[in-house]
Amino acid sequence: MIKFQLLKKNLAAFQCFTGLNLAAFYELLPSFEQAYAADLDKRDKERARKRQRERGGGRNGALSGSENKLLFILFRKCRAMYLAWAKLKLENGSIA
Repeated sequence: MIKFQLLKKNLAAFQCFTGLNLAAFYELLPSFEQAYAADLDKRDKERARKRQRERGGGRNGALSGSENKLLFILFRKCRAMYLAWAKLKLENGSIA
């Protein structure tokens, strides 16, 4: 799995994977953390029944830390855009 701590050491690869440079990523990170926390609060309020465990209890998630979560989202977005671009190029015969 791609980890933020490893990918940030290679700036060219980081930009290819995310579409952002490192400064823009760090600028986006606080907004992402706020939105993520607000979404978790909203989901807790909309639950039909009370949680069995407090948030954070139970199994650890595969993506630890907000940097890795944001990196994964940006990677998926860039990958989808690249696949759509490649499909268009193949349909037009631009890529052999």
